[in-house]
Amino acid sequence: MSSKLEKHCLLCDELISTEIDSREHLIPNSIGGKKKVSGFLCVNCNSKSGDSWDSALARQMNPLSLFFRINRDRGNVFSQKFQTLNGALMLNGDGPMDLPKPVFKDNKNDKGVEIDIFARNLLKQGRC
Repeated sequence: MSSKLEKHCLLCDELISTEIDSREHLIPNSIGGKKKVSGFLCVNCNSKSGDSWDSALARQMNPLSLFFRINRDRGNVFSQKFQTLNGALMLNGDGPMDLPKPVFKDNKNDKGVEIDIFARNLLKQGRC
């Protein structure tokens, strides 16, 4: 007969001792969770779920993590490219936004060389 004080892993039902207690994030670390709980998952199940569930959640929530600058206990928010109506922007994990680099094209014709520069600012994309 088990005691009510004994805690079992939610996933595999193994008795959680201090040696295998994972101190699981209540809200996943991948979306900024800081609060940890004991006696919820064993280390083995926490590792397996972290490799699949947390990494999938981190990819899905990455745009919000970037926009709201969510900090994590471990790991970094990765940079991500966003397509807008006026072109693409790269939002970096450390905060700043990068615009695409200008594109230079030289067109040779009978009068010489015509150079086109396509550049983008935050408001619009156009030909210079």
